[in-house]
Amino acid sequence: MNEKEAAEAVAAELLQKYPGLADMVERGLIRLPRKPNGPGAYPRLESVTPPGTAARLLDEEREDRPISLPGRGLSRPGLKSRATNSRPIRD
Repeated sequence: MNEKEAAEAVAAELLQKYPGLADMVERGLIRLPRKPNGPGAYPRLESVTPPGTAARLLDEEREDRPISLPGRGLSRPGLKSRATNSRPIRD
């Protein structure tokens, strides 16, 4: 398969998988890729925030609302679970 055929195959797959793309292409809002992108097209970038920032911001946003932890039931900020026991314990 040459490059042109590969691009056409990628375009056909995208249009079938995401029908809204066809409308956007017809309106000139987007162009389909000329070749498939691999993982190298999107290099991994370094974090711009210190570790734990996302968890801290989510905890601040939740405040005292109970949150559901998979397999652990309900918990609240300030409570931690033991590895051997799924019941929350206070520090």
